[in-house]
Amino acid sequence: MQTSKDSLIKHFTTDLRRLLYMNEITLFTLQSMKGNAVTPQWLKVAINNQINCIKNLKAELSRRGSQESWDSIYDDITDDRMHDIALHMDFIAPVRNIAQITSILQEHATTT
Repeated sequence: MQTSKDSLIKHFTTDLRRLLYMNEITLFTLQSMKGNAVTPQWLKVAINNQINCIKNLKAELSRRGSQESWDSIYDDITDDRMHDIALHMDFIAPVRNIAQITSILQEHATTT
């Protein structure tokens, strides 16, 4: 039974990390769009709503979790590599052979 719970916690942690990473990457894009002169006002309102949702999720994690846990999360999602990951998405998006990229990334991945 404990193994199953450990597996669920590990899966939850992976999902939460992915969600927070994607939110940070999305936040870069939302802020860029919000500042773009050609973005219509109605879209800026929707963008503000998205930004607020991202901020609210982080506020809940900060408020309800332990300070140590939040500090670890915050350090991770505010790392400079978040912007780099966002830039990588621009390079990856047009690629058709994602399996090849995955293979290259796996070769260079470091275990923590």
